[in-house]
Formats: sequence, structure tokens, C-alpha cells
Amino acid sequence: MKNDRRIRRTRAAIQSAFLKLIYEKDINKITIKELCERADINKSTFYLHYQDIYDLETQFKEDLSEKVCHIILEYEVEELIPKAPEIWVRILNLPLDEGMILSSLKDTSLKHIIEDIGTHAIHAILDKLASTLPKRDEDKLWKHHILTSFIISGFLGVLRSFDKEELVQREAFEKIAEGLEKGIHLG
Repeated sequence: MKNDRRIRRTRAAIQSAFLKLIYEKDINKITIKELCERADINKSTFYLHYQDIYDLETQFKEDLSEKVCHIILEYEVEELIPKAPEIWVRILNLPLDEGMILSSLKDTSLKHIIEDIGTHAIHAILDKLASTLPKRDEDKLWKHHILTSFIISGFLGVLRSFDKEELVQREAFEKIAEGLEKGIHLG
């Protein structure tokens, strides 16, 4: 048990150092040496947990995807559109490290992770839907796959194009969810 806590603490220190460095430079320019100095660990400790920087990136993405999917899966399938604003704000405000949130990754070389998380979210929603159907209905799953992909891709497009604070202040997510429920009318 004590070892598990130590492992979690070490991984958290490594990921924290990684996030701080990712805001300063491109991932391709981060060295293991500087990462270890920031995390206050030695290189051998780093290599006990990760093979290289890209393995760390992959693990970080998987952990983050799991957290995002956990938020989404707290809701019933029929709540996903009406509660989309609440869900999206929770996801955007997902804490990564001291004062860093998920939406701030869009300004780093890890911005592609947000797209990958979108793919994981689509699959999580579809798996949840499939588990609620009395029998496997391929036609219904296909229609939901299209709708879910459209909604998640649209959310990611809005996130790429606008600052999170502006989206929240102007209640953009609420307007999008309302449009999806009633049919989208520009006017």
C-alpha cells in the first residue's frame, strides 16, 4: 500500500514537470534530463515508470481520457444533449496540475490530445448506449454514432476556435445544446 502511494506520488511529480515543460516548449525539445530535474527525481526513477517522453505522453493521454470518459458516463444517455453544457464545462475545467486545466492544452504541442480524447468520448458514449439496448440494434447504434461524432467534433471545433472563458460567459454551450434539442436555426 505504501509503495502504491509512492508510485502515484512519483508519477504525479513526473506528469506535473511534464505539463510545466510542455507550456514552455514543444514536446520534441523536452529532454529526460530536464524533466527529471523539474520532477526532482533521477533518470533511473523516470525509466522505472516510462520508456521515454512519448510513453509518458501516451500514459498521460490515457489517464486524461479515462477521467473525461468517467465524467461523461456519470450521465444517462438521454441526458447527454440536455446536460451537454454542464458536461462540457466540467470537462474543460478538468484539473491537470496546479492551476492548469484541460482546455489550456490547446495552446501547447499536446493540443492533439484533445482530439484523441474526443475519440475516446465517442466510444464511451456508444458503449454506454449499446449496454442500454435490449438487443444489439446496429441501425440505432449507427445513427447514434453519427450524432455523437457530430456533437463531439463540433464541441472540439468550438474549443479550437474560441477561448474557454468567452464560451462560458456567453453561454455558448447552453445555446448549442438548446439548438441540438430543438433543431439548429441560425437567426
